[in-house]
Amino acid sequence: MGVTAGAISQHLGVLRGAGLVSTSRDGRTALHLRTDRAEALLA
Repeated sequence: MGVTAGAISQHLGVLRGAGLVSTSRDGRTALHLRTDRAEALLA
C-alpha cells in the first residue's frame, strides 16, 4: 500500500485515542476492530 509501519501505527494510535478502534494482541499478532462508536459514525 506504500505506507510505512510507523505511519500505520501512528494512525491507529489516533483512532484508538478517539475511541474508534480497539486493539487486541496475541503474541506478535494484533487485531484492530471498529468500536461501536465508529460504527455509529459510519451509519
